[in-house]
Amino acid sequence: MQYREIDLEHWARKEHYLHFTKEVNCTCCMTSDLDVTGLSSACKAADRSFYVALLYCVCKVINAHEEFRMAYLWQEKKLILWDQVVPSHLVFHSGSETFTRIWSDWHPDFIKFYTDCRRDMEAGRRTMGCSVPHVPKNIFDVSCIPWRNYSAMSLHIPENWIYLAPIITWGKFTEKNHRMLLPMTMQIHHAAADGFHITRFFNEVEQAAKILADSLSA
Repeated sequence: MQYREIDLEHWARKEHYLHFTKEVNCTCCMTSDLDVTGLSSACKAADRSFYVALLYCVCKVINAHEEFRMAYLWQEKKLILWDQVVPSHLVFHSGSETFTRIWSDWHPDFIKFYTDCRRDMEAGRRTMGCSVPHVPKNIFDVSCIPWRNYSAMSLHIPENWIYLAPIITWGKFTEKNHRMLLPMTMQIHHAAADGFHITRFFNEVEQAAKILADSLSA
């Protein structure tokens, strides 16, 4: 959990950050359909979890960009940039219709990430309650709604709260013109990112999914 403090006075985004935290405190939210045809097919052929594979792609892109690794430490009153961030994601318990929040470490090596993430999910299924203990601070949030395709969604965060980590959600994919399209949503504080950054995120996740699909199919 290494980080460096952002030098606000010499930061190109200083005025934007102050505007969206002091004057118009708001988040930016966008939903887009991603083409995951190749990754879906490759995961089926390789007997791999599509969920974990897509989570890997999301983590890879999130960690590649500073705007998605920012945080405001309330107690220290510091605006910081994490060296890396890890996904806080959910395990669903069908019996109680509740979830447990878990987290997985980030590894650029897919096999390492995949193995560790599957282990974390199995441990989460044996844990009841809202969250596993000892969730680190350098997280971003991920959830999946696999029961239905959707076109838009948003979460409501208190206006006086500066929460800079991305919140990523995706739903059930559908087939259109022989392509598998998956709705994915990013919500992030407007002080950290704009529509440009969110659009780049979607484009790069889609590209990462194609690269991983080729790797799994090799």
